[in-house]
Amino acid sequence: MIPMADNLNHSSVTVTNECINIPLHLNGPENLNYYRVDKFFNDYTPVFEKHCSPEEIEASKLNIKGRFNAKIYEEN
Repeated sequence: MIPMADNLNHSSVTVTNECINIPLHLNGPENLNYYRVDKFFNDYTPVFEKHCSPEEIEASKLNIKGRFNAKIYEEN
């Protein structure tokens, strides 16, 4: 195991590290200081399954399972 600071200091410039705040993430774009479009492209289901009820996951499916749209990505 390596210290997180060492990982950040020596990682490639193309690597993005994201910290997920569960309550803020569930609310998605309502939290403008937290919200970044890139943060909502990934499927974070494994993280949220450990900390949220199935009802919370279903209600925030778009925020948890990602907003990535391959068709729009390919067009642009």
